[in-house]
Amino acid sequence: VLSEELDIDKDFALKQLNRKSNQVEFGVKGQGISLEKRNAIQKALKKEGIEGIYFTEHPDRIYPNGVFASHLIGYATNKKGKDGSNLEGVMGIEKAYNSELAGENGEETFQKSVGGNPLPGTIHVLKKAKDGNDIYTTLDTNLQVYLESLMTQIQQKYSPDNMTAVLMDAKTGEIIAASQRPTFNPETKAGLDAKDNKNKNSIWQNLLVQNPYEPGSVMKPLTVAAAIQTGVFNPNAYYQAGSIKVDGTRIDDWDYRSPKTMTYSQALIHSSNVGMIRLEQMMGDTWPEWLVKFGFTKSTHSGLPGEVTGMMQNSTSVDRAMVSFGQGISVTVFQMLQAYTALTNDGKMIQPRYIEKIVNPNNDHTEKFKTKVVGEPISPQTARQVLDILVGTAENPIYGTGLDYRLDHYTTSVKTGTAQIFENGHYTTLHRISYILLYKLRQRKILNILCTLQ
Repeated sequence: VLSEELDIDKDFALKQLNRKSNQVEFGVKGQGISLEKRNAIQKALKKEGIEGIYFTEHPDRIYPNGVFASHLIGYATNKKGKDGSNLEGVMGIEKAYNSELAGENGEETFQKSVGGNPLPGTIHVLKKAKDGNDIYTTLDTNLQVYLESLMTQIQQKYSPDNMTAVLMDAKTGEIIAASQRPTFNPETKAGLDAKDNKNKNSIWQNLLVQNPYEPGSVMKPLTVAAAIQTGVFNPNAYYQAGSIKVDGTRIDDWDYRSPKTMTYSQALIHSSNVGMIRLEQMMGDTWPEWLVKFGFTKSTHSGLPGEVTGMMQNSTSVDRAMVSFGQGISVTVFQMLQAYTALTNDGKMIQPRYIEKIVNPNNDHTEKFKTKVVGEPISPQTARQVLDILVGTAENPIYGTGLDYRLDHYTTSVKTGTAQIFENGHYTTLHRISYILLYKLRQRKILNILCTLQ
């Protein structure tokens, strides 16, 4: 009965039952079962005339949407405390805001009769129970569900090691949808067993803040923004494309068929490594300072557990050249989202946020989370110039690398990118694909979509 109902190995069930102990359990699959499953087991046991199987009740959190921004939301599990049970957040919002969500248990004393019932007039309430706060996220349910379905399709088709996708309102910083693969179902805990996953580490990491990566060519709009702000960017000036030597090291454009000469505007549209290096060289020693202004190598203060800050190679001229086109620097998804908001908010950089408000049900107090400006690295004119150039990525038939992302009736600024994956001290033939799409909807709202696929 237990093997069938709990989907556990029959030999394991027999081994547990035959142990010389007054009480045994049946592992993860014997924990956190639903009321419906308990009733089904009891019915099957009764039919077989089996006694001695007992169930213990405990508080639990319900995740009715299943796979739904699982790493961002996280999950809570039952920990044994002084009162016998206690919910505790394991990852994501559940862990970051565990104290807000937990509430406080009440306490009462009374005298019992022989039968174990409270005697009238002896009940004394020492402390009333307090419910935990309610947290409202910025996620849009319909878009989140749709994004999860798209992620599953891509995962099944291409089997990437890992994958992230985020939809953010780049005017407010609100995360509207966020997903990653591999993932898990917080309701059933399916997927949390590392043996079921090709990448055993990713399942326990929130890739949005815990997994720094080399962004590749999506760094180039920020290089151009810094060059414009520094005063060295001439959109119509020509340069020699193809390859360049930096202190004896040859660095090539990604496209060996690139035209021999391009303007610096075309360099961004066509994602020319050489064009970015030349801009970096014109900026001189100020280039690394611009990366810090855009928030790299610093925390976004997301509040999520385990956030890392990434790093930047800056010891040689070759290092600085590579950073200009997104290699030799590691960033998090949240850092990249935050940096791009400077382009979409007239130079003002907005902190990504995933909580709309926190409500205390005991006193109806509401704490609303507002849009937060965390820096102003560039001017409004610079931001608009970069966005205007990026429209050519989707619309310029000769130089554009993102023609597939052009949409009728929408102005689409696009940046595509790839980065070689660095492993064991050298760059491999494996690549990480990423792209950022900025859709301007009827001149009112800009949505920022950041996807990475490794």
